[in-house]
Amino acid sequence: LKIRKINIFAESFDYFDEKNILFFSAGFSLETVDSTTNVNRAILFIDKSEIKASKNVKTNYNRKQSTSDSDQINHLLKTKTTINSKELLIDFKNNEKSVVTYIKNVAVKQPDKTMLANRLKLNLIENVFEASENVSFTFNNIGWLLNKKRTIKNPDIKKMLTLKTSISANYGKFNAENNTVTLKKSIKLKQQNFKLTCENLVYDIDNELLIFSGNVIVKKFGIEHFNSKKLIIDIKNETFRTKSSQNLSEIMIEL
Repeated sequence: LKIRKINIFAESFDYFDEKNILFFSAGFSLETVDSTTNVNRAILFIDKSEIKASKNVKTNYNRKQSTSDSDQINHLLKTKTTINSKELLIDFKNNEKSVVTYIKNVAVKQPDKTMLANRLKLNLIENVFEASENVSFTFNNIGWLLNKKRTIKNPDIKKMLTLKTSISANYGKFNAENNTVTLKKSIKLKQQNFKLTCENLVYDIDNELLIFSGNVIVKKFGIEHFNSKKLIIDIKNETFRTKSSQNLSEIMIEL
């Protein structure tokens, strides 16, 4: 079954004329140019241009790298990405691109990276990707988050980039158009004995700025070393700015 740029392969389906839907009781395999998705059960709503799927949703995503993509996106595209969830909603009203939403127990994995959430929305029309409800990230290292040509002189920051890092929040968004990452609500960032908490985090990748705001607290071995409304890490200039008059030496040593 071919719907625009989507190919669906199935053993069988039932067509219900009164509702104008296709019911795939034994599931299907859905293929696009960049991905393959398998599900155990699905309904295609013809009038709404929507697909609702459930049970063992699994997507293998493997898009080719492009010179128009950021360094960070090209790094992610080097490795196949697997997405698992309990439910899936595909809105393909747009003729060219879809909006794909994974729901419940969402797990996005690469060999050295993992993201967990209860909801993941991939808006391929606007190039905006949103994760919500118990969002967490685990990275074996975070050096790939920097621009490819960026060299870091500070040895402590260099070490920080090689450490395993975990981040949790209630909401996360990546906007591929302006190359920014935004996290909101109850943010916790951990590396070994270092922990930073705040309410908002914006990573402006092109301008190489990390902006933490909303009760920013830094702890080392469980002891509070820093507390401020805002902390700005300027990666390009390897400097720190804050609204607090507190000396930043402890942060700089730890980072």
